[in-house]
Amino acid sequence: MNIAAELPGWRRFSPAEQWLQRNMQLAGAPNPQDLKEVFSRFIDERQQASGGAPLTTELKNELFGQFELWLEGQLH
Repeated sequence: MNIAAELPGWRRFSPAEQWLQRNMQLAGAPNPQDLKEVFSRFIDERQQASGGAPLTTELKNELFGQFELWLEGQLH
């Protein structure tokens, strides 16, 4: 799956486009640690944007584990 792919006739949601621009180098083929760092930064930015309290490291790690399981299912 290529999250940076362009689809003819579709316009990407502006915050998603901004995120991709900031993280494009990692979006191509991240190693697990880089992916975890980007995921954590994404969670922090979403929490801040929604006015929510920051998540604990433990909760972010749990969510990342769930994300990894989901991602593995998408690739198989």
